[in-house]
Amino acid sequence: TLFSQVLSDLNYSFKIIETNYHIFIIVQTEVGVTLLETTDRIGGFVTDPKVLDKRTEGYRKNELVNSNVPSDTYQYQYRCNLYKEVSADQLSGLLVFNQSVKAYNGGDWLSSARLLEEAHSLYATGRCFELGNILVRTLVTRKDVTSEMRRACMEHLLPLIVRTSDPVAASGID
Repeated sequence: TLFSQVLSDLNYSFKIIETNYHIFIIVQTEVGVTLLETTDRIGGFVTDPKVLDKRTEGYRKNELVNSNVPSDTYQYQYRCNLYKEVSADQLSGLLVFNQSVKAYNGGDWLSSARLLEEAHSLYATGRCFELGNILVRTLVTRKDVTSEMRRACMEHLLPLIVRTSDPVAASGID
């Protein structure tokens, strides 16, 4: 968000690209195209066209690559395949979505559901529907989730459940 504001203020032409697992910025400069990855301090400024092409091709494939994750850790593979331009206004929805993922990863199902509902209202990306399905599956299959918790979460997830055709999501409604 900060980078998009700065680039706008400096009158640069740029695109914010959303993929399943990542967001980056492509900037048109006087000397060519530059890729900015605001989360990569070391390799996040790419000007070499060959490196840029290779990097964006990897993002188009939406492959999960994270060498810091233990091999016994489950990583979800999205069913959608996102590689699309988003507006600076839609970034607020993606920021809230990231907070929902963090809450989910921390086992705070209700906060995750509330944040996901907010994210969806700001920007109904495929990521919201995917996380909604994951959260519903979690609520339905985990034995430590009370029916009260399940009901409270489902209240917030209803806008996402109604739009999805996943039969597991529909079965989670009490």
